Amino acid sequence: MAATMADVARLARVSVKSVSNYLNDYPHMSASLRERIGQAIEQLNYQVNVSARNLRSGRTGNIALVVPELNQAYFAELANDVIRVAQSFGLNVFVETTDGQLDHELAILAGERALYVDGVIFGPLGLGPRELAGVRVQFPLVFVGDCLLDGGVDFVTMANADGARTAVGHLLGQGRRRVLALGVEPATGATVPALRLEGYSAAHRDAGLDVDETLFVRADAWHRPDGAHAVETALARGMAFDAVFGFNDALAIGAITALTRAGRRVPGDVAVVGFDNTEDASFTIPALTTIDPGRETIARDAVTMLVDRMRTGSSAEPRRIIAPYRLVSRASSKPQARRQPEQRLQART
Repeated sequence: MAATMADVARLARVSVKSVSNYLNDYPHMSASLRERIGQAIEQLNYQVNVSARNLRSGRTGNIALVVPELNQAYFAELANDVIRVAQSFGLNVFVETTDGQLDHELAILAGERALYVDGVIFGPLGLGPRELAGVRVQFPLVFVGDCLLDGGVDFVTMANADGARTAVGHLLGQGRRRVLALGVEPATGATVPALRLEGYSAAHRDAGLDVDETLFVRADAWHRPDGAHAVETALARGMAFDAVFGFNDALAIGAITALTRAGRRVPGDVAVVGFDNTEDASFTIPALTTIDPGRETIARDAVTMLVDRMRTGSSAEPRRIIAPYRLVSRASSKPQARRQPEQRLQART
């Protein structure tokens, strides 16, 4: 028969309350008492009844991560990072996707997630301040993603504009003068495409160069085939360019494929830089130069903030964190294969 909490208390010569305090990490407990209870638990192979403990505490031991999609490498890798950090807090993670659809995102915020999770880490695409203002969220919430949700909510984001500025500045600093902006969307406001285009433009101003909008190229989505198709179309139209800044790694990888098929040397004829530093970036031929937006830091900070919010409730002031980023310089943007050191940067504020 399985050991009970009372069995542990008898063996350790303590009260059941003391065993309960030990299991719930009660801070005011002597080291000797803690050691005695721990030894009794180990000797009896006592297993905590997690379901019963959660029922008494009102906690499920679960959190949710909501992202637009998992067939995009960045979000899949972010999910792995969040799961790893959450496990260090003893939490399970449910992962849900929205396809970036506003109605799905609103349904998640307005739904009864609190019945089966203790909090949500949410990466929205369609949701904006206007929609968020009309929703009453019933559970602890931390947003991750771009910068369109300012104020009133815990938020962890990446340096989209500054990262893009550094990426394009890297290309211009090598003498490239016609940089294709791959992934532009006809959107306004602080969306990811708009922020990365802002960084693209800022890098040109830094270099004393005009921005040529004929080099703005749309992509139907931010996947590899879309990047390849967009670059193939640009080449077919006779567009002259000597560099490509892909607004994410998938677009940049697609660009490398299209350029190679067309007989263009990378980086000899056209240098290519991406954004996200996904695992695939180091395995392209040539390896892709990219911006590492601090994905692991984003995951760690988001889970930590959510745990804090779960413990403190809604009374704490909302926080906003911008993760540090770095340029990872690889062969796709250098005339020679000689490796140069990575640049480590902090987001401009």
